[in-house]
Amino acid sequence: MFKHYRGRKRDRLLLLYGKAIKDYLQATLKQMLVKAYYSVELVKRYYVLMRRAFKIVIKELLKALKEDRLQMAIKAINDTAGLNGLVFTFLVFGTLPKLTEQDRLAAFT
Repeated sequence: MFKHYRGRKRDRLLLLYGKAIKDYLQATLKQMLVKAYYSVELVKRYYVLMRRAFKIVIKELLKALKEDRLQMAIKAINDTAGLNGLVFTFLVFGTLPKLTEQDRLAAFT
């Protein structure tokens, strides 16, 4: 559930305590999305880059699925912008499609 989370130190501690509470109380914890101002700014800042990368991928790969095109555009931006930025913002707003454990694009990267 929290396997690939790479957030701030405080958030990692909260996840750790959340697991302890879940085990102790035998309760089910639900994740809830929070839209914060700084996340909105990140989306505004990266929108132009995202749109340009997506247009380039569309021109290059006419027969690829839309989901694959979006994933390639996001990967291209993350390769240039770093691992700390864009993907987590898109996950918060639900615009990044859920990726399966065995990624179809792994052969191309």
